[in-house]
Amino acid sequence: MVERLARLCESAESMSREELLGVLKEVAGEYSDVLSSNEELMNVHKEMALQYSQMKDELEGTKRDLADKVKLIGRLTAQLHMSRNDLFGRRTEKMGDAFTSAAAGNEEASDPVDENAGEPGNSDAGTFCSAGKVIDSDGKEKSSGGRTKTPRGKRGKGLGSLAVVQEYIVDVDELDRLYGSQWYIKGWSVTKTIETVKAPLFIKATYRPILSVGTEHHLVRIPNGNPLLKGSLVSPSLGAKIMYDLAVLAQPYYRQAQDLFRDGVPLSRQDLDNWAIRLSTTYYYPVWKMLQMMALMYTGNQVDETRWMVINDGRKAGSFGFIWTHTTSELFEMNPIAVYCFKLTRGTDHLREFYGSLFGGVITSDGYISYPVYASETGGEVKASGCFAHCRRYFFYALQVRNVSGCSMEEIKALPEARALCLISDIYQADEPLKKVTAKERAVLRNTLVREKVNAFFEYIDSLDEEDPGYSAKLVQAITYAKNQRERLVMFLDDPYIPLDNLNVERKIRPVSTIRRNSLFSYSVEGAEALTIIMTLVETAKANNAHPYYYLKYLLEIMPDYISRPSPWFEGRLFPWSAEYRAYEQWEIRRALNCYSNQGAATPPKTSELKARLHKRDLHLAPHESRDAKVS
Repeated sequence: MVERLARLCESAESMSREELLGVLKEVAGEYSDVLSSNEELMNVHKEMALQYSQMKDELEGTKRDLADKVKLIGRLTAQLHMSRNDLFGRRTEKMGDAFTSAAAGNEEASDPVDENAGEPGNSDAGTFCSAGKVIDSDGKEKSSGGRTKTPRGKRGKGLGSLAVVQEYIVDVDELDRLYGSQWYIKGWSVTKTIETVKAPLFIKATYRPILSVGTEHHLVRIPNGNPLLKGSLVSPSLGAKIMYDLAVLAQPYYRQAQDLFRDGVPLSRQDLDNWAIRLSTTYYYPVWKMLQMMALMYTGNQVDETRWMVINDGRKAGSFGFIWTHTTSELFEMNPIAVYCFKLTRGTDHLREFYGSLFGGVITSDGYISYPVYASETGGEVKASGCFAHCRRYFFYALQVRNVSGCSMEEIKALPEARALCLISDIYQADEPLKKVTAKERAVLRNTLVREKVNAFFEYIDSLDEEDPGYSAKLVQAITYAKNQRERLVMFLDDPYIPLDNLNVERKIRPVSTIRRNSLFSYSVEGAEALTIIMTLVETAKANNAHPYYYLKYLLEIMPDYISRPSPWFEGRLFPWSAEYRAYEQWEIRRALNCYSNQGAATPPKTSELKARLHKRDLHLAPHESRDAKVS
């Protein structure tokens, strides 16, 4: 069209007016058509731009959805792996097991009852790179540690408190058949076994006189009844056995009732439950309260909690309560105390109620928010320190879900999960020996030996980027936990009584988990509270090397007198470390062994006496009787 206009301009002078108007009309029509085409084209371009923008937005949304799905798949895969490990794997966080399983390529857990399965080595501090070798964070080989073999003769020395029953057995007929009559006893070889006798149950009938007083013969009845529970058959020994079997052996009441029935005692589960609740709340609760008050006098506590279901707690079905466990710091050189409490919730209200205004010091716990919240409310009177074991656990799980199939040990060691675990292992190696030294020495050594290793760990954590797309969700969670808990995790460096981790109280919670697995739940809140009272006495006794059964029995024997005549002098006798209880426990053990120890040592028979005795017995033996000589 432009060329046509140029030619028209050149020939316009030779054209008439009518010809020029005609040509211009044609050009104007063509120009109008061009403008119309251009408008349609612009509309098409706009529509294409709009569709492109929509497609771009849809693509970005699809990318985001895909990234979310990838993260979800990663989390579900990690959960599946951890669930499979929980069901069939080894429930351990030892460094050797972590790296051994990683080096094996994340194989599926083997059958737990496979008798041909090998036993991997155990090492709690370091990285297993091959059987029997441990590599620290610097790549240096160390001894594997692990379980040591019992020295020869040590087991026998540990049985010195048991009574010994001697028995001499000689088969004269067999000796005569083998060697004729020309033999005599030169000496004796001995084989030792540990024997047990199931304790019998019996009824103890206690009689007290009915007096005829004065000339009018008034009858006076001396008070006679069960000092524990009026009208009940329970005794201190039976009550202690019921609660020992529950708290120590994790036997539910219904199993105990079945066992008692087999022994000829028809007691129901309800009877045992009722006795345990009444005895605990009446006689054990005052001791529980004293132990709680004593625990608050320590400037360091360790706390944790675990779920516990109660059927009749006034809430909807499926609701869980919580058993809280408070222990004194394991680094104190005083008598350790463990106190258990049951609460319907996991809120901070329990900490406010338990500690009140009487406690001032440090609470060591996991990363649960209630502990720092409570510490912040006290205005600095209480501080909340962290737990390196929980920090290590996050990196341990991150390594477990990492796919390292086909990777060499050097490649595994270069992973951020493995590197963090090695650095934490260095901290444990440096701090573990310090548990055996005094507080002053621990403070100095922690500042010179442990602090640099803690700083090295957090310097490495700061160098990691949580936004790295190559990091798993578990690793990001571990890094975030370490950074968020840093202030609490390093607190132990400035106080020699703060432990590195909270495993001491977790070990105290483990019996509760065992009871929960067997008993499943408590029927009432009173039953759950009775369990926590019993667990307090049992675990405190165990922590002080006292026998839980004798301690429970001891309290049931002396608490009625204390309740009727309370006195500060009497209170000192109620604890498992008291001299009165220690003497009682030794007396009970000696009394249980009296039936054997009174027999004395048997005298080895002489050859001539043995032959003469058996020859005389030959005249009276029945055909089915043995001629073995047994001398006890």
